[in-house]
Amino acid sequence: MRVDINKASLEQLLAITQIGPARAEAIITYRNTNAFRDLYELSAIRGIGQKRIDAIVSEGVAYC
Repeated sequence: MRVDINKASLEQLLAITQIGPARAEAIITYRNTNAFRDLYELSAIRGIGQKRIDAIVSEGVAYC
């Protein structure tokens, strides 16, 4: 299953290994006013740094 971070539900975001409930909620809140153009923009979310983004990208489940 691939997850579009701009459209995914909370449950779908939780399917991404590096994303827990608090970060999933933060992604949903952020995207209400900002669309993600690429996964590296996840760095705008507190607690999501370069290392975590690299893991998400290498997992290959999430996209924009």
